[in-house]
Amino acid sequence: MLLTGGHPSKIYHYDESLPKQADKLLKRAISYMTYLLTTKNSGMKFHKKNDDDMSVFSDIDGKVGKLIEEGYYRHVILELFSVVPKKHQSLTPNSASLMFYVYKKYINILLPSLMDSFDY
Repeated sequence: MLLTGGHPSKIYHYDESLPKQADKLLKRAISYMTYLLTTKNSGMKFHKKNDDDMSVFSDIDGKVGKLIEEGYYRHVILELFSVVPKKHQSLTPNSASLMFYVYKKYINILLPSLMDSFDY
């Protein structure tokens, strides 16, 4: 349902290709979140977060937060499940930790049971 419309006020039209698209996006998101956890946990104690880490975190958190507030849930799913994993494939433990926080925060809003499968 999240992938069928841009905003909750719109009429939803079912498309038979959506389950395959949703499976593909979900697999990519789970793979990326696993990568974030592995990277986050691979570092020693976190050092002071640098400006680059905070910039990536702030940009994504701000964009996704705004989309949620405006009701564009499809865009949030596409951003978190497709765009972010493509753009941010190499992260430090600090930035992976921040990125995982963003995923946890917004996926708990849209797909709460998804986070139950992760041991974080």
